[in-house]
Amino acid sequence: MVLRSKETKDKFYEGNPNIEKTGDAALKGAGAGSTIGGVAGAVVGAIAAIGSSLVISGISFWLLPDH
Repeated sequence: MVLRSKETKDKFYEGNPNIEKTGDAALKGAGAGSTIGGVAGAVVGAIAAIGSSLVISGISFWLLPDH
């Protein structure tokens, strides 16, 4: 994080035409990152739930062979 006065910021951005409004770009990137992270977390959670149900049923099948 960089702390600076509004005057310093305005002076820097006025003199440099190669710099865009970086706050807008950061917010767009954060939104995309949170969406991707949410989807990845949901997929991992679903895989873990399926795997644990298979393991639990497999253990019960192995421990109780009298069915």
